[in-house]
Amino acid sequence: MGGFRTRAGTEVAHARSTVALAARLAGVTIVDQIVSDFRDDERFNEEAREARAIGYHGKLCIHPRQAELANLAFVPTASEIEFARRLLAAYEQASTAGLGAIDFEGQMVDEPLAAHARRVLALADA
Repeated sequence: MGGFRTRAGTEVAHARSTVALAARLAGVTIVDQIVSDFRDDERFNEEAREARAIGYHGKLCIHPRQAELANLAFVPTASEIEFARRLLAAYEQASTAGLGAIDFEGQMVDEPLAAHARRVLALADA
């Protein structure tokens, strides 16, 4: 398109979101674009957080030092795993009682959030 990459990444935001949506609908795993300056850990971390937030499962690495950053960004943390376990326990108990949605720690939880918690636990087990 004749453009260039900026630190903010607004020029690729639409494409990244569109790919994430299409992958989610197709049920496929997707990895995010590279950060060509392999010494810029801050930028890599920012882009990885953004990518995970919109549904990416990983990030392409062009240098071995980026692999650890990618793992830290995409592998669920201990607190995320514990939260998912608590959420699923509460949701499954409520489902057994015939409820389709619950108030869990101040947020409404239904099947899509329970499915997300299952994905977190599956990723943690992998």
